[in-house]
Amino acid sequence: MSEIAVNELPDRLRQLAVKARDAQARGSHDVVIEYAATILVDFPGCLAVRKLHHEAQRARGFDGPSVAQRAKGVFAGIRSRFGSRKSSESSAPLNQADTVIAADPWSQEGWRRLAVAAASADLRETAVFAWKNLVVLAPRDRVAGLGLVRALLEMDRYAEAVTAVEALLKRDPKDGEALALLRRASIDHTVEKGKWDSDGSFREKLRD
Repeated sequence: MSEIAVNELPDRLRQLAVKARDAQARGSHDVVIEYAATILVDFPGCLAVRKLHHEAQRARGFDGPSVAQRAKGVFAGIRSRFGSRKSSESSAPLNQADTVIAADPWSQEGWRRLAVAAASADLRETAVFAWKNLVVLAPRDRVAGLGLVRALLEMDRYAEAVTAVEALLKRDPKDGEALALLRRASIDHTVEKGKWDSDGSFREKLRD
């Protein structure tokens, strides 16, 4: 499984994505959710559609999760465990996570499950997106913070990883795992910057 851009979707689904975007502009959030969910069942790695989907979910939810929404999220998690046989083996965990989030867009369990499932399916951008949402929902969750840092490092997004791990260290400056990730991110960021600077110097020499 791999991540896919909207313009790479099959024609029918690409047109559906365009309709979803237009519906979002009109504020028709239910339509966006319906169209985007249809796409994500077969292409859970389409991050642009996933972001559109989540924006509509949150817009429809207004000020945050109600008690009823949280309860729906719990029951959706239970249902998703028993409904996995209907999905392909590779996409089942992603679809299960989406079921929980659809019931409650503020479900920490749902976003954690999506992050783990996306990483297992090698959908690294989707994993970063899920970890970021979880960190927003639970900023003091150390596991979520570390998950985000590791996901960013997997994407070679070193500057962002440094920022994310520094946020963890503000709460616990002696966190050994966070300190190790900071060293790794800092070294990799320095190496990357050094390569960029070297390439620039080389290009300047060629011009001379």
